Amino acid sequence: MDQQVMPEKKKRTKVELVVILVVIVLAVLTFGIRFFMSNKAVKETALMAELKSIRTSVQLYLITNKGYPPDLKALATQKFKLGDRQEPYLRGVKVDKENYPIDAFGNRFNYDARNGWVQPSEKNYAGW
Repeated sequence: MDQQVMPEKKKRTKVELVVILVVIVLAVLTFGIRFFMSNKAVKETALMAELKSIRTSVQLYLITNKGYPPDLKALATQKFKLGDRQEPYLRGVKVDKENYPIDAFGNRFNYDARNGWVQPSEKNYAGW
């Protein structure tokens, strides 16, 4: 019987290992950046929806109470009469443990009770 000689495993050179490592790092970075950017875009979309909801709730409060709410906590805790039901002024926005509405980034909104203006507290979105 002929004995077959098993070919010796080809040893990888240092250059090959570096190339493989670079490819892996680039792949991880590419997917990480895409994930971060899509996560940020989702939070920005949620922030726009939350702002619209809170601003609408401020206007509803103004109409039903003939004045702006003293703070945003009032929107989350007080109700208005709609027919024979009591409905909250604000729905669908997360609140912190003190019942103040928080944005998608986990921060409280800035609110001016003199004019009813609501803004994000994130500096990058202050003009929204």
